[in-house]
Amino acid sequence: MDGDERLRVVGKVLRRDSKVVAGYFMSKGVLRTARGGTLGRRPVLGIVASQETPRGRYPELRSRIVSDLSSVAGMHDLDVMVLNDVPAGVKFNVLQHSDGIYASSWAERVLFEDLAIMEYLDFQMVEELMTEVGGNG
Repeated sequence: MDGDERLRVVGKVLRRDSKVVAGYFMSKGVLRTARGGTLGRRPVLGIVASQETPRGRYPELRSRIVSDLSSVAGMHDLDVMVLNDVPAGVKFNVLQHSDGIYASSWAERVLFEDLAIMEYLDFQMVEELMTEVGGNG
């Protein structure tokens, strides 16, 4: 299965689940760690859960998507993460380095992206202040 076909199949799987409002596909090695390394050796599928989905249901949602990708599409080589529940830096990296491949709700996708970017910028500002305070001591 070529890259475009793979993305179409992943999009179809995501469309089947009403709790997923957006999906982002990242090639392996694009998620940067704080120390400059990369996470994972496999491609990553980031999904955004609807606002109505309780946080306690994220593992179930992730498992359902992994199972569907495996059984319906025969894809066993994707790491799936629920982006609602990851650190600000990871969300920002996903938005920066991924292809948005699915959105059931344009409004929820844009809201997620806006909040993720604002959270990351806030985090960066706090990190810079902490560095300054630590460096002046």
